[in-house]
Amino acid sequence: MALQPGSRLGTYEIVAAIGAGGMGEVYRARDRKLGREVAIKVLPEELARDPGRIARFEREARMLAAVNHPAIAAIYGAEEDGSTHYIVMELVEGDTLAQKLGTGAVPISDALRYAAQIAEALEVAHEKGVIHRDLKPANIKITPEGKIKVLDFGLAKAMELPFAGDMSRSPTLVMDDSRPGEIVGTPEFMSPEQSRGKETDKRTDIWAFGCILFEALSGRRAFTGETIPDAVAAILHNDPNWELLPGRTPERVRELLRKCLEKDPGRRLRDAGDARLEIEAALAGMSGAAAMAAPRAAARWRVVAAVAAGAALAVAAYLIVKTKAEGPQTVEARQLAVLPFRNLTGHPEGELMGLGLAETVSVRLANVPGLQVVTPRATVEAVNEDASFARVARRLGANTLLSGTLQRENERFRITYRLVDGRGNQIAANALDGSELFALQDRVADGVVRDLRLRRGVRRTPTPSGLETASEQERYLQAVGLLQRYDKREGVEQAVQILRKLAEEKPNSALVHAALGRASLAMFDFTKDQSWADRAIAASGSARGLDPGLPEVDITVGQTLLATGKAKEAVEAFRRALAAGPDRVDALLGVGHASEVAGDDVAAETALKRAAALQPSFSTFNQLGAFYASQGRWPQATEMFERTTRLAPDSYRAFSNLGGAQTMYCNFPAAIEAYRRALQLKPQDPIAASNLGLTQLWTGRYADAVASLEKAVREAPSDYTIWGNLGDAYRMAPGAASKSADAYARSIRLAREQLRINPADAEAHSFVATGLAKTGHAREGTEEIQRALALAERNPNVMADSAIVAALAGRDSEALDWLRKAAAAGYCRSIIARQPEFARLRDNPDFRSIVAAPRAAAGS
Repeated sequence: MALQPGSRLGTYEIVAAIGAGGMGEVYRARDRKLGREVAIKVLPEELARDPGRIARFEREARMLAAVNHPAIAAIYGAEEDGSTHYIVMELVEGDTLAQKLGTGAVPISDALRYAAQIAEALEVAHEKGVIHRDLKPANIKITPEGKIKVLDFGLAKAMELPFAGDMSRSPTLVMDDSRPGEIVGTPEFMSPEQSRGKETDKRTDIWAFGCILFEALSGRRAFTGETIPDAVAAILHNDPNWELLPGRTPERVRELLRKCLEKDPGRRLRDAGDARLEIEAALAGMSGAAAMAAPRAAARWRVVAAVAAGAALAVAAYLIVKTKAEGPQTVEARQLAVLPFRNLTGHPEGELMGLGLAETVSVRLANVPGLQVVTPRATVEAVNEDASFARVARRLGANTLLSGTLQRENERFRITYRLVDGRGNQIAANALDGSELFALQDRVADGVVRDLRLRRGVRRTPTPSGLETASEQERYLQAVGLLQRYDKREGVEQAVQILRKLAEEKPNSALVHAALGRASLAMFDFTKDQSWADRAIAASGSARGLDPGLPEVDITVGQTLLATGKAKEAVEAFRRALAAGPDRVDALLGVGHASEVAGDDVAAETALKRAAALQPSFSTFNQLGAFYASQGRWPQATEMFERTTRLAPDSYRAFSNLGGAQTMYCNFPAAIEAYRRALQLKPQDPIAASNLGLTQLWTGRYADAVASLEKAVREAPSDYTIWGNLGDAYRMAPGAASKSADAYARSIRLAREQLRINPADAEAHSFVATGLAKTGHAREGTEEIQRALALAERNPNVMADSAIVAALAGRDSEALDWLRKAAAAGYCRSIIARQPEFARLRDNPDFRSIVAAPRAAAGS
């Protein structure tokens, strides 16, 4: 009997029906005790009436609940309410793979990325002795973030529903409403031994996995028929139609499918981990064009650049947004990126420890002669955006990748690792066992040096002291792993709690205090509360006092000082880090940005070009492009951003920043194309939508501009730059002028909030100034623009804003002077000609000469 919304099972309140199948009806429910939503599967009545089967089910369910992996939907428990027996499971949002395949095949790169995640889920479950037995596209969810979740893991075995002799009751029946007039269910994902009712093992899942991958690539089932006997006959006697596979399917994937779909279990691929490795290698070997996923998305009139490993900091070039990524590659040195170690422990904290290991192993290898190591945070960001070895390597500028796994058995750990080149070809592999994680980290570092035939120099990073027990080391790695996901506040708060407790227990651990400094800086980014900045400085100071040789301490101090408007002091901190490691790219990027803010453009460019020479990667080119943009050097900025699009053709930031440079270089068609490419890659990103809106505004497409900017402000309601841009669009769009005052007021309020945190933010001062002037407060705007000029007098955007304020105050001569300077500094003359603030100057000969002057030559 179906449950109605509002009815209850134990502490769970039914919200809505989700679906039904051979293994029961599924409902969305609310856990009234814990305040979370869950999925509830109500078991079939015939199972619930059999005490023996219920007992067996409960034993199996307890084992299933122990399987924990990000790609496996968790089972929280097996419960009963009167005669109703039900399972409480993780509620997974998103479409099933069956729904996605309802319209045909998916792109090859997507199919392989999905398959790699499914294979890893099988690998983990099989190691725990759990077999799915009902693997099919309908049991695989794709979350809104594009991640795989395998549902109903092991429930076919737990429920022990018959299928031999009664195919209509098989849990593997695939309901297919898209084929009217045909039989409603077919066992198209059963292995030959399963369809015969014989004993099954993990190789049954391997078969089903092969069927799923074949359908994802081809859009057609590997085995099918009009009736159940026809489908079974195809499974037992026919081969798949291999010609259905796309012509660009990698040969090693074709071979993998043949191994997975061997009818004889003895000849079939035996391990899902081997399938995963083959798919990862295939992804790595695919060309950028062949492997590109469906597009993502965008940015705003501003470049996002990276300053070491800390928070993104605003720059004066409004169209360009600086990223938080870093990267490597030189001809002389081997460039190594340490990927997050995959969690095979079966416990969720293992994923955090795997992230932490990526950082700590990177630190141990950082000072090895002949080796450049990519900043761990950059690697994590690149891996999150793409699982392909080849594209991760290209984006990071790396020619070598270290990929590993972390397993645990009682009190012992096993770390396996592979070294691969930029195309995914294996260089070396090893497996290490031990009870102390820090000791294992050193052994991994030593193994990498040996495998790459490098000479370990006297500058070897020592094993940290102060955390002796396995528990302390595990907690530290979990906290470091949480900090790798710096954009998730809940995780950062958890890291702070772990590190504070460790600091109390181990007050003499420099490592703990250094990590606590980074965590406090991350909290400052979220809260803009000065107390967190003070804590970051204090914790970093404690770490330096305990161990002056930790360069990451000075990196954190520099980021904190820069975020709070102390650019000159930040330069000193970054230079201290460089003294400990002259080739540290994160320190060079910090010096570059802090020097730029402090007004030392020569030092800034020198440091940024040195970083790009050491590591010609997405982030170093992006940071250098951001610097050129802030100087109005649009040809050089465009060149750098074009390089980032080649290194990361699926990066929305790269295309949005390229669009920003093209807009300011007056190349509006190229700019709009770049923004559209960015918004394809990430449709909800506010920055590209804002960039596009402004470019549409300056090309007279007012309605489109308003739509783009309203979309942007919905996605980023706390961004003062977007509110200011929307005010401009309202003011210029027919019939929308009445809305502009509110938009400007919001921009001013939000910019002033930023200035309370960082009084040295020239961009915020400039937005306050123009907002005031455009709403009839020219005198106050004049005072504010003077503050912006004192901080960034050579910035072309600030110069142009100075002209706007002067024009609205009636000081035409001063406005013309600023326009002349802005145009000479690289500000787009076409934009000047179209701005309404200069309408009464358009007949002025000086104004006409400014907008008619030829564009500055490249390199000027």
